[in-house]
Amino acid sequence: MNDLQIDYFLAVADSGSFTRAAQKFYISQPAISRVISALERELGFPLFDRTNRRTTLTSAGKLFYEAFCQSKQLIAAAVQAAQSINSDESGTIQLGLLSGLDFSSLILNLDERFARTYPNITMNTVFSDFQELRNSLENGRADAILTIEDSLLRMPQAQTRILAESFRLLLYAKRHPLAGNDGLTPWDFRAERFLVVMDENPHAGDLVTQYCAPYGFSPRLLTVPNIDSLVAGVQNLQGVAIVDGWSRERTNAAFGYLPLNSANRIVLAWLPTCSNPLFPLFLNELTLLSQYCRPD
Repeated sequence: MNDLQIDYFLAVADSGSFTRAAQKFYISQPAISRVISALERELGFPLFDRTNRRTTLTSAGKLFYEAFCQSKQLIAAAVQAAQSINSDESGTIQLGLLSGLDFSSLILNLDERFARTYPNITMNTVFSDFQELRNSLENGRADAILTIEDSLLRMPQAQTRILAESFRLLLYAKRHPLAGNDGLTPWDFRAERFLVVMDENPHAGDLVTQYCAPYGFSPRLLTVPNIDSLVAGVQNLQGVAIVDGWSRERTNAAFGYLPLNSANRIVLAWLPTCSNPLFPLFLNELTLLSQYCRPD
């Protein structure tokens, strides 16, 4: 038995019609009939008398109707009480975000959910490059950071929660000489320089080389200081780059991309020393939302 079955049952009982109940939920009449029949089999009692022109409750149906209505009222009261408790929680969550990635859907939904459930909790978000993001976590300016798993190689002490898996992309400018060719593969870009954000990460170049290896070539690397420089370099035909599938440039008309046969993980990272008492609430809400929020 689930909430949807109960909602359908109550709707049929209130309207006296399978057809009107189906219209309320924008489903077909046979579909709602099947759900009610399954509920009757599960409970072991017929709930409706279907012999008359108007659908009416059986004696057992009346008992279950009262029980389900009371259950709904109790749950609604519990939710209201819980929200009252939540409204007493107050403070701020400091969240760092990796520059260049599209977290808009996730953050928008998280903001709305927090405002509804914890109206006195404020969430501050700041975009930063790899190194600044790690620094903000280590010095306590951020309670947690949203980033890609590869960026945490130098932070073994960080605890993480995997939120999504995202395929890597080979990013190139739409005005690149190869952009109009059909059937492009990463091999076609083997002569290009691959822009890499070193950002004090000695592994960045090795990772890009690793991503290209399955395509039969070792890339020529061109290091840049930050993500903005990488994007500008690709747009100005200084080379191409390997970026994450959540990259904002994925939907930028100035760029094209090729999906690679490797994936990265979008993670929430925090330190065991995080002392913000609101963080467990934040972690729970973000975990619930992450499975539904993906870039288009």
